[in-house]
Amino acid sequence: MGERVRYRAVVEFRDLGPVTVEFDGAPIRLSGGRVMTVLAALLVNAGESVSQDRLIDAVWGDRLPQRAGAALDTLIFRLRQVLEPDRTRRSGWRVVVTEGNGYRLLARDQDVDSRAFVRDSADAHAALLAGAADRGLLLAERALARWRGPAYDGLPDTPWLEPVRAQLDDTRAGTGELLVQAMLDLGRPEQAVAAVQPLVLQHPFRERLWAQLALGLYRAGRQAAALETFARARRVLDEELGVSPGPDLVVLQEAMLAHAPELLGPSSVPVTVTDLPAGRRPLYGRSADVAAVTALLAPGQVASITGPVGVGKTSVAQAVAAAAAPHHRDGAHFVDLTRATTGSDVAALAAATLELRADGPDITGTLARRLQGRDILLVLDNCEHVLDAVAALVLALPATTTVLATGRESLELDHEREYRLAPLPSTGDSAVRMFLDAAGRPDDEPTDSDKQRIGAICAALGGLPLGIELAGRRARTFDLDEVLDSVRDDPGGLRPGRRDHRAGRSLADEISTSVGLCEPAEQVMHGRLSTLTGPFTLAAARAVSGSTAAEQGQVMDLLAGLTRRSLLVVEPRKTGVPTQFRQLIPIRHHAAQTLAASDDDAAARRRHWVRDLASAVPQRGRPGQRTAYDRLEADVSTISATIQELLTDPDPTTAVRVVTELVGWAYDRNRLQLARGWLTTAVARPDLDPLARALAEATLGSLLEIARETAAAHALFERSLPLLVESGDPAAVGVLVDIATTAWVGDDWAYGAEIASVARDRATAIDQPYERLIAESTLTAARLFTGPPHDALLAAEELLAQPDTQQNGRAMLMLCATAGVAAVFAGRPENGLRWTEESLRVAQDLGVRNMGETLEQRGNHLAAAGRPIDALRCFAAAATQYDRGGMSWPRHEGTATTVDVLRAAVPAEEFERTWASGARIIAAGDGVQLADWI
Repeated sequence: MGERVRYRAVVEFRDLGPVTVEFDGAPIRLSGGRVMTVLAALLVNAGESVSQDRLIDAVWGDRLPQRAGAALDTLIFRLRQVLEPDRTRRSGWRVVVTEGNGYRLLARDQDVDSRAFVRDSADAHAALLAGAADRGLLLAERALARWRGPAYDGLPDTPWLEPVRAQLDDTRAGTGELLVQAMLDLGRPEQAVAAVQPLVLQHPFRERLWAQLALGLYRAGRQAAALETFARARRVLDEELGVSPGPDLVVLQEAMLAHAPELLGPSSVPVTVTDLPAGRRPLYGRSADVAAVTALLAPGQVASITGPVGVGKTSVAQAVAAAAAPHHRDGAHFVDLTRATTGSDVAALAAATLELRADGPDITGTLARRLQGRDILLVLDNCEHVLDAVAALVLALPATTTVLATGRESLELDHEREYRLAPLPSTGDSAVRMFLDAAGRPDDEPTDSDKQRIGAICAALGGLPLGIELAGRRARTFDLDEVLDSVRDDPGGLRPGRRDHRAGRSLADEISTSVGLCEPAEQVMHGRLSTLTGPFTLAAARAVSGSTAAEQGQVMDLLAGLTRRSLLVVEPRKTGVPTQFRQLIPIRHHAAQTLAASDDDAAARRRHWVRDLASAVPQRGRPGQRTAYDRLEADVSTISATIQELLTDPDPTTAVRVVTELVGWAYDRNRLQLARGWLTTAVARPDLDPLARALAEATLGSLLEIARETAAAHALFERSLPLLVESGDPAAVGVLVDIATTAWVGDDWAYGAEIASVARDRATAIDQPYERLIAESTLTAARLFTGPPHDALLAAEELLAQPDTQQNGRAMLMLCATAGVAAVFAGRPENGLRWTEESLRVAQDLGVRNMGETLEQRGNHLAAAGRPIDALRCFAAAATQYDRGGMSWPRHEGTATTVDVLRAAVPAEEFERTWASGARIIAAGDGVQLADWI
């Protein structure tokens, strides 16, 4: 077949932070400061020859060793060994090559962070100039996401490195300006302000940043703050540089004073909450398919994408949903039904995705009622194994719901519009480009010979994108002829029209071939990873890997090896989230079969790890809570699946303990529906031991209190409280405290005070000062309604002054809420604003995202303080927060009247713009600090 072309594994260089190297997405070890300096010097000049003299000067400066040339050769050899561990003696070096009297690092711009950053920044600038703000935002975010710290962090300042760092820092600041501008152009002023504020502090002399801050504040309805921004800029420039603001700032200020209509910018983009998977891959050859399916969408209708396994139904559905989401007031939502095992799971998964409370015997009916009046696009993916249940759900949905379903078969509904998705033409450019992208060579221009080989590979796979992607990833390690030989083993598989049986068999053969090429330890790890559901982290992989130190230490290398062999996918990186991996569905199926054929106990290790993870979560409100919550979120799929398993064990006591330990996280991170489902399953078990049943019933009752289902909650409490009060178990006291605090949230104040008194006494009896303080704080709150509110305020302030309270976030939140309510009674909104601001600060520190109660209270304080726009923004944020938690809005008497009064007091357009702003603040998540806006 002519010359054998080998596609090497992708080596990526991270130099925007500590200098590190990744091999197919997994980090490799690089030790030695001088080796890192050599690499840095080569990276700065990637693609160019760097002389030995320049490298010697970069490493040693004027402190040369006696044999500098030989010392440099040693460093180069060590670097090469790290970058090309699989090189044979007969092959030459291919990453760091000798060239004349020097060395050249062969790396594409996209594989060097600093170069990819500069390129993305330039492309973002071009996109904004072309009016493509959405693309500009994506490129600017991608560019800035590459930074992990100061450029070349850890290397000393040297004459050759200082200007490089300075230039990169300047480009980074400029890219920040592009990011902010894109947000402004897209009608997202709140996010723009949140993004630009730290940039102004870092670069106070960049006038464009001041202008963007002022414009963002102005467009968000904070004109006074916008004008104050000009004064701040003037002071900084005058005091630090002795200059006046430039003409651009002056003109902008004058326009704001004149209320120039052009300053309003684009129409406020409605909040479109979507649950579409992040980091979607590029689609090849599917633009016509996306357009055709989009044309089938209509309210009250169901469009379906059908076709064989691996044809790309999910990818096309995601692209259609992303394009259609802005045209649906309540967004597009993606429900993955691969985890559905029974008919009842379909509606439950849909409700969980939509964050709507829907339980009881008729989940489908409840969900349909909750969706009345909502304009959403609901994507139901992978329906083939639950067709009847999906059809029943679709028939029950209101006429405002648009449905897009995917599966190997249609739903066979009268109003269904089916679109059959065909495989890609195997000889077409789209299939070739898709293969090269999967091979890590998206910019390569293949020769005619390469195209012929790739076309033959795609033909052997029936043109199925999943098979093409898997084959392309294998081409990172093996040459094209080797890949072609492997896929030709079953020439009858994965052909158009032979969708289910042959497609599955051929892909299984592909996976078996890949696994057979692995090292024995990699094969074992492959099977063990099948016990992890959805995206998983390195910590989860270590948990199932084995108990010995050697097994634990090998995990990073094993994950790198499996990634290199296309048996693992590295998920798109998210800020603040550890690296996540995923086994593609057919690969995970093969891995599960491998594990089942062994006597490995990886599943038991996973269950043990989840138990340990839950027990390690600090008591709610203690330091370390935010970190623990983030750790749970990173592996939430595996944790949830494991708890479901534990609940079916012969002895579910452990599961009940785990759930009670995690219910605080579920509340604070808007996952109450998940916890409620766990507890409902638990209390249905007839074989629970008495204490476990009491814990489960009381905890479920607490969730019912939050939902104001008071009668049902009290029925559970009546059965469980006697045993909890008698028990000396600390968990029982913790649940008593939960009952007291959730009764307060559910406006069941008298009952909350009664239980708080019991909880305080029990906490004192078994020496639990932390719980005692929370109970005492709840009793203090109850004094608001049993005596002069001012007395409750004084008691709250006294408790807040105690050192122990500062380490008890739950007590602080309760006491701040008490002081805030006291401010309402006293008619002192300025005090209420101070206390609600403190509540938001505490919640931010603890990683609490469910703050609807505080936001509603703060909105009323703002209204009383004569700040109608800020109050409306805060009320909108509260309403959005409640909706996400499946709670009713408003929660408190009088709020609806206040909102109506405010609505009547402002122009309709300003009301809509402000309400949308408040909703956007919640939709932005951690991207916008609540305290900065409300």
